[in-house]
Amino acid sequence: YPSVIKSVTPSQAPQPPANIIAKGYENSGVISWDPVLRDDGSGNYADGYYVTIYKVGVSAPLSNHTHVRSPEPTYTADKLENDVEYYAEISAYVIVNGSEIEGPTARSNTFTPTITVDNVLNLTATPSGKTLVISWTAVKGASEYVLIRTDPDGSQREIYKGNKTSFTDSFVDNNTEYLYKVMAIRKVDGKDYLSDYSSEQRGIINYALGSVQGLTATGGDGCIILKWDKVTGADGYYVQYSVPDAGSWTTIANVGTNTYTHTGLVNGTVYDYRIIPYVIINNKEEANDIYAQKMQGKAGINLPAPANFTVTAGDGMITLSWTAVKGAEGYNVYLVGYDGTTYLLDQVTKTTAIHTNLSNNTTFTYTVRAFKYVDGTMVEGDYSIYKTATAGIELNAPTDVAAKAGKEQVSLSWKKSNGAEGYVVYAYNISTLSFTPVGIVTKTSFVHTGLVAGREYTYMIAAYKNVNGSVVYSGYSMAVTAIPESSGTTPSGDNSNTEAGDYRIFITGTTPYGMSNSDLISAFAGKGAFNSDIDVRFTLSPDTVTSVQNVLNFYGEGIDSFLIYPMDISIYVAGTNTRATINEGQYLTLTIPVPDELLPYSDHISVVHVSDLNQLEILPSIHVNVGGVDCMQFTANSFSPYAFVVYLPEIGEDTGAGTPVTAQGTSGSGTSGQSAVFSFRNTYLPAIYRRRARNKLYRMVRR
Repeated sequence: YPSVIKSVTPSQAPQPPANIIAKGYENSGVISWDPVLRDDGSGNYADGYYVTIYKVGVSAPLSNHTHVRSPEPTYTADKLENDVEYYAEISAYVIVNGSEIEGPTARSNTFTPTITVDNVLNLTATPSGKTLVISWTAVKGASEYVLIRTDPDGSQREIYKGNKTSFTDSFVDNNTEYLYKVMAIRKVDGKDYLSDYSSEQRGIINYALGSVQGLTATGGDGCIILKWDKVTGADGYYVQYSVPDAGSWTTIANVGTNTYTHTGLVNGTVYDYRIIPYVIINNKEEANDIYAQKMQGKAGINLPAPANFTVTAGDGMITLSWTAVKGAEGYNVYLVGYDGTTYLLDQVTKTTAIHTNLSNNTTFTYTVRAFKYVDGTMVEGDYSIYKTATAGIELNAPTDVAAKAGKEQVSLSWKKSNGAEGYVVYAYNISTLSFTPVGIVTKTSFVHTGLVAGREYTYMIAAYKNVNGSVVYSGYSMAVTAIPESSGTTPSGDNSNTEAGDYRIFITGTTPYGMSNSDLISAFAGKGAFNSDIDVRFTLSPDTVTSVQNVLNFYGEGIDSFLIYPMDISIYVAGTNTRATINEGQYLTLTIPVPDELLPYSDHISVVHVSDLNQLEILPSIHVNVGGVDCMQFTANSFSPYAFVVYLPEIGEDTGAGTPVTAQGTSGSGTSGQSAVFSFRNTYLPAIYRRRARNKLYRMVRR
């Protein structure tokens, strides 16, 4: 000990330290104690402390920790051996008159230096498809980790031991909760040192499959072939069938592909099918309980209807063509009568047929079916859509007709009709209430002279051509009106009869046939409906007739008879062939006179529109009287084709009998309550009268 230490009276020596606490750490220990007061009553603390470290069971102190000074009531002993017990002896000293006075020693508790490992943090259990991904943050110095899972029954098991900080648990059940905890391990000198377990983390997977879509059931000889769209994530599919309306399903196959052939069936037998996808999770098949819509199939050779069926008129003939049907050995071509009866016209093996030796201006309706032979018997497929054509060279009606008033005359001009040899100019005769020819020309202009100034004159133009000695006429152009001027009047060349807010609307195109008051056609739209002047163009093409006829054939099942008046109504940027569109949220209101042939049935007219998806729309419509002429008024925001339709038990019967009822349940005044869209092939048109058990009859209004 230092020589300055002197022997003093006990009252001068400090008391031994109290509350000594020693803790072991990796290769070290930390000893702390309460500060010791001087024994002189000053209230000051001792000037310092001496610390000596001993191994338990060894009398000699550690050489590097023997009587070491510590100015504070704490001391860190380093370079100790791990897993060895130690203790410390502590004494306080004071300096009196330049000399140190050391008090008695006090002994600490024993402590053991050891390796410490931090606990694992940020444990997560994330669903990934059919598995749970368990991950955590790396622990400094850790050499490996132990992952424990608690199952729903409370049992625990080690599912992973390794040096990675994530693990994918593939052995989990769907919709089942698991608990996870992880412990870090550190290896030092061949010995394992463990952290505490982390807090537990919950994990669960909710793996769901979509339902099967696109299911088809195609009949074959003694079988039905099923196909459907693949379901994302599905490992397989249960194929189930049922006798129609039986209410119970039988699983007939478990397949891993999206097709199955049900064999061993009797041709002509009908079955219902549905497909249930499943996923394999933890070696278990988990089926989706959202079933696909059932699909019905019929065993036997079922040939589809020929697609892309077209008919083209020629001089004394009509040419038919269609797309080949897979599996077909030939095709039966049929004529369709007014009552819907089909008559075999020809049987061919190619995809074209020509109906020859026809009288021009004669109209025919056709359909075609594919066929093949099964066990020596001809089996026919479905009918194609119906197509109608008129033999002969057809002419388009003149378009862009303009009337310019002059002094006691009107100058007419129009656009040339392709193939026309000349034109007939008609003027409306107020005495006969009909249009009368006033001139025949070969050019595209005509001047009507000798007129009364101030009187209104209305004109229509028809093109003509000679075919095999007979004259073929086009339909009438759109009617135009002008008033010859008298002295001091200003000619008017503006034939717009409507308004559209900021822009004008012109009625152009071909005069609807059989409509004596076509000059009363008008259109109106609100402000902001269009972005330019607009032509509302009326035309009629064979495709329009066919489109309306075919859709009504499908929708009119069960209707005894109906009269249809088809027409094309399209909108264009004024003076161009550029299609126009009506702005969103806007409507065009059209007023069209009732065609002459429909006047007896005026109260029973419905206005219909065929959409791009071949769906039938019954449009809101009302009767209006314009200058004593009965007209239909309706609104539209899509265009072409349209039709006026009369539905009656039989055209020509007394229309006043009974109480008519429309599809909307209102009286038969011609007013519809709301537009109704019917699913294709899945409903009937509204019937005016009770349906009767007779063959369906329809008739087109023709010029």
